[in-house]
Amino acid sequence: MDGIITLDESGRIEGFNPAAEKIFGYSQQAIQGQDIGMLTSNLAQDAAQQGVQRTALLEQLGQRGVEMQGKRQGGEPFPMELSLSEMHLGGVRYFIGIVRDITERKQAEEKIAHLAHHDFLTGLPNRAYFSEILAHSIALSGRSHSKLAVMFLDLDGFKKINDTLGHEAGDLLLQGVAQRLGETVRKSDVVARIGGDEFILLLENIAGTENAAAVAQKIIANLATPFDLDGTPGRVGASIGIALYPQHGESAEELLRRADEAMYQSKQSGKNTYRFTSD
Repeated sequence: MDGIITLDESGRIEGFNPAAEKIFGYSQQAIQGQDIGMLTSNLAQDAAQQGVQRTALLEQLGQRGVEMQGKRQGGEPFPMELSLSEMHLGGVRYFIGIVRDITERKQAEEKIAHLAHHDFLTGLPNRAYFSEILAHSIALSGRSHSKLAVMFLDLDGFKKINDTLGHEAGDLLLQGVAQRLGETVRKSDVVARIGGDEFILLLENIAGTENAAAVAQKIIANLATPFDLDGTPGRVGASIGIALYPQHGESAEELLRRADEAMYQSKQSGKNTYRFTSD
């Protein structure tokens, strides 16, 4: 149910229906005569910008549903939608506000936005989002003349677990791998899953090949410990391909392609190892 608020021309609250009481937490008796700024800082006395007066600010809202931040009793902020219309009664001007709490809608929008950029199973960034992050990191590295590494990782032995223990066990394994990868690298680094049993990592501000090699060795060692798949141990290895910026490429596409090629070289070299792309 929408809240209905009646305001006088100066922005003082004169009417407050039960739905508005529920939304904001104030009773009509407590809120009557108070300034609308108590309910949203967007319409507080000091909210007018560039000399726009309060009445003009209210007029600008017109019939449209405007999203703004509401404020419940106690100061808790929440997203709301406000539509204002003007009314004249007995020669006196009023504003009627229709208020809607859009918290659930915003949460749903955020969830959809998150799913568009993240892998549903692991919560890691997906390939499209990783590519955006990588392109941004390359631009920053170019300006600061720093190096970064892209790692393409493919699990060794995942198909056997998926086929013998089932997809649920495979999902548990992928979630466990994602967690261990996140624990292995720095907080400033990025781990993404691009589908199946393939992951990509971004290591920023590294000194050179030695740093990337050390991280790859640590990843392989950390994944060697068996995973608990609902009481059944699961073992996998990792074949890793590495490409460095700017040594091996200056675009996100080129670095990803060359790291992918190096990963296949790791597979052909006996698996559970790492290789740098050739210069």
